[in-house]
Amino acid sequence: MINDPMNNQTPAPGSAAWRAGIDARADTIIVRQLGKYHGPLSGMPKDERERYIAEQARLEARNLAFRASGTLARASIADWQFAIHRLATEKGWWDDKDDQETRAEKALAVLALVHGELSVILETLRSGLELAAGVGGLTIDQMCDDAMVVVARLGPTQINLLARLALVHSEVSEAVEAVVQDNQYDTRLKDNKGKPEGLAIEIADVVIRCLDIAEAFNMDMSGSMVTKHSYNATRVRKHGKVI
Repeated sequence: MINDPMNNQTPAPGSAAWRAGIDARADTIIVRQLGKYHGPLSGMPKDERERYIAEQARLEARNLAFRASGTLARASIADWQFAIHRLATEKGWWDDKDDQETRAEKALAVLALVHGELSVILETLRSGLELAAGVGGLTIDQMCDDAMVVVARLGPTQINLLARLALVHSEVSEAVEAVVQDNQYDTRLKDNKGKPEGLAIEIADVVIRCLDIAEAFNMDMSGSMVTKHSYNATRVRKHGKVI
């Protein structure tokens, strides 16, 4: 546990005192770590190498401190981001990809764009408009062909992001299936391997995927939620939509 030296009590996870304890612990680990990667990173310029080592050490310290805090139940959104992405990284979800995985990632990016085309239809219906002639008239094959043209001109980071957003779509689809099966609210449901199931679990998977992406790309989800929630408060009923 990280203790607050001012009152010798364990601060709540996510609190200012808790974060200060993590930073203090990180600083001590950084001092010990500065030479650890000297051999493998010897080709880097010195300042770049030291920045890399410091960042790795800080992440290691924060990870250790986070795990030592004992619970995620009271963690902030920022700390959830960190914990989720750290675990995803440990489980190999952010490893470098071989040729087969790269091809699969491009296929997922195509599917993300197809989902985007379907969402255009959804937004048309939300606005109370009838589907105009030709809108939504493409077949799935035609949507995939158009999406492949787009993916062919995108860079690797864009493709990676689209693929991960396709995985978010897949979690939403599992939530849809939970509704169809009427497994809506019982978070105690488990399959024959002990994996949690049910609507709440699938929605949690959606959030987990999103926070993993946010942490990987240095997005401040907590701040972004405050910004969007504040803006939503200024909007008209149903944001001007029919549904």
